[in-house]
Amino acid sequence: MATKLALPSVVTSICMGFDRMRNDMRKKIVTILAVLSLMVIAKAQAMTELKDHQLSLVTGQALIEMGKQFQPGGTSSEGISYNGMTFYKAGLNAKLDLNLNIDKLQLGCTSGVMNGQHCDIDIDHLSLSGMDNSASRAGSSATLTKPYFEFAVKNDQSRTLREITGIRMSAEQAAGLLSMGTENSTTPNGLNTFSGYMNVQSDEASGQIHGLAHTSSAYFNAATYPVEGKMVVFNASGLWAEFKTTNGGFNIPAMSGLPFTADAISVNGKRITSLPINTTISVPTIYLDNSYPSSGQVSGTGASQTVQTQGGPIDAKVTDCSFFACLVAPEGRTFTNVFMSGSIENMKADVTINQGLGYIHSLPVDSPFYLSFQKEPVNWPDSANADVARQGWWMSFKNEVNLGSVNPVAPIDVATLFPQIAAQVGSYLSNHPANTNDIGGVIGGDGLDVDIGNVQVPNPLNLTLTDLQLSGQNFHPNCFGSAKFC
Repeated sequence: MATKLALPSVVTSICMGFDRMRNDMRKKIVTILAVLSLMVIAKAQAMTELKDHQLSLVTGQALIEMGKQFQPGGTSSEGISYNGMTFYKAGLNAKLDLNLNIDKLQLGCTSGVMNGQHCDIDIDHLSLSGMDNSASRAGSSATLTKPYFEFAVKNDQSRTLREITGIRMSAEQAAGLLSMGTENSTTPNGLNTFSGYMNVQSDEASGQIHGLAHTSSAYFNAATYPVEGKMVVFNASGLWAEFKTTNGGFNIPAMSGLPFTADAISVNGKRITSLPINTTISVPTIYLDNSYPSSGQVSGTGASQTVQTQGGPIDAKVTDCSFFACLVAPEGRTFTNVFMSGSIENMKADVTINQGLGYIHSLPVDSPFYLSFQKEPVNWPDSANADVARQGWWMSFKNEVNLGSVNPVAPIDVATLFPQIAAQVGSYLSNHPANTNDIGGVIGGDGLDVDIGNVQVPNPLNLTLTDLQLSGQNFHPNCFGSAKFC
């Protein structure tokens, strides 16, 4: 019995021991929690409020930046009116590197046409990479600094009338090579339609468009382009005869490296398909003499070039004459194998180049850039006054885009200038008659030598060129290997 009674006493003692241990543990946990609470309260009580001025002295860098600004309405330098709006901006305080190819980019396409085009922006085979225009281009990346989205809000203060009128994707700076199309050839490809704002120049140093032109050889046919003027004998004003060329001519050799400059081009509008380039080219002086080669030759280089060519043979018919001149050169008489000596000087050609966008392939970009969509004209913040984005899609480059030297690949056909040259040379010779001392040629009517003097061409010649392939628009595909696009 004693043994049986002792077992419960032992168990009871053990249980009472465990209870005391649990109570001690609870006390310790409560004590720890109380200390931690006091520490937190002490920290909270130690925090102090910072004023705006104090906060402004604290510097740091945030990944996401946001902003808001109001911009009043106005009218652009091109007469485009726009409303005042509030702009909300959200962007990354970072640099974004990218390399991309887009097979077909069409934005703002409608069933209706404007300037014969259905889309605001239409580009085939668009590539964006680093500035490396070499075989390793595909391994380079364009850089967008601080890319952001921005919303244009009209009537922002009115809860009932406020509306989002536009959104743009932009970067404070975009640096890279933008190429369009698959090749630089005589067939247009790549950029079909452009809506936006862009100033185009050859380089930053000149701030202009400049290039070098070359011409093909041509034959000045005196029958196709007749010269009508006046000639005197022995410089005697009373011995004159008026004439018209009827046959023969002379050769103009090919010329190269003729320099020209033009003002930078401002592209600003909707659904544009071509760039207008207006420039003036100085045409080299043409020296005529029987001693020069019949095929002609060129001396000098660049703007100092001159042409020497044999001034004939040409046939000319008398159309009128003075009393004494008619005795030996009556009206209707034809002189054969006439050779001219002298020069044709002071020729300038006003050239208009209607350059289709499909011949523009390579655009090195280093500029703030944006692509936007809006329901009405918007002058986005930090844009030029002339850069008012029109309704629809709009692409804008704030800084000038450098095309490089505008050098046509194919030679220019100078024969298109011959009718104008013939008219102005004839007009000059009517007021400043040519002279001959070749009495034998006058009497015999064959092999007459005539001195035309230094003929001045006072008025600019007009030349219109269209869709020139430019040597400076070659580019490497943004692909590894031999593919033209990938």
